[in-house]
Amino acid sequence: MRAFRPAGGYYVAGLDRTEREVFATVVADVAELLGAERFRAEASDGEGSGDGPVPDGAPDGGPDAAHPGVPPVLLRMSTGRVAPPDDPAVRRLLPDASRDDDEVTAEFRRLTDADLRSTKIARLRDLWTALDGAQDAVRARRLGLPADDDEDLVVPRGDAQALAAGLTDVRLVLAERLGLRTEEDADRLYETLEAQAAALDDADELDEGADVDDDRPAREIVAAEVRAYLGSVYAALTWLQESLMALLLADLDGGADGARTGLD
Repeated sequence: MRAFRPAGGYYVAGLDRTEREVFATVVADVAELLGAERFRAEASDGEGSGDGPVPDGAPDGGPDAAHPGVPPVLLRMSTGRVAPPDDPAVRRLLPDASRDDDEVTAEFRRLTDADLRSTKIARLRDLWTALDGAQDAVRARRLGLPADDDEDLVVPRGDAQALAAGLTDVRLVLAERLGLRTEEDADRLYETLEAQAAALDDADELDEGADVDDDRPAREIVAAEVRAYLGSVYAALTWLQESLMALLLADLDGGADGARTGLD
């Protein structure tokens, strides 16, 4: 995996096929937690269709096609009480508006829950599409990059902020599953991942036929492996997002400097 770098009107990161598939699966899982159907790829003849993956069973023309002239936000607004999510991971994506006022929290959730879910699912769908990589070979050729959609994740600069927001939602869910609440929790996770990587390096130096003793119960071993997997995905997405945010901030600073120069 390679960090995002600027290339013309795009930001480009290096992801191999396995990394794409792992990240795309997690993105689709998060969208399902928000109520989306499983993403699937639509047939496309090339870049520019804008359709990408859609929820299975979505009606033609979108959810508001049957109500022309009615603002979509009104169609998504609930007329009754909306219960807060039971899943703490989803609750991190759709938090309470107030810790002290239950009435304000309930009303805010009634007015915004469906729209927030729709917005987040749409961003996750776009992120899933980017990871699918069907358009990257076309974009890579335009930029003079090797036309290898297994290696280059090519994101238009105008889409980068939304993609970063989608990454944030995925990381929030992973953080909840991993029990990460503070920077110290994250630091401990990274230390554990580093120790596990070192242990694997040591194991590689053993003879192929040598047995590695592990007297832990099978359930504990599986739980540790799942945590290591989720932790690795969390760490990788964090690093990838940080590289993208650094470019966005640099562009923002450059734009501000340019604006100030223009006023002098």
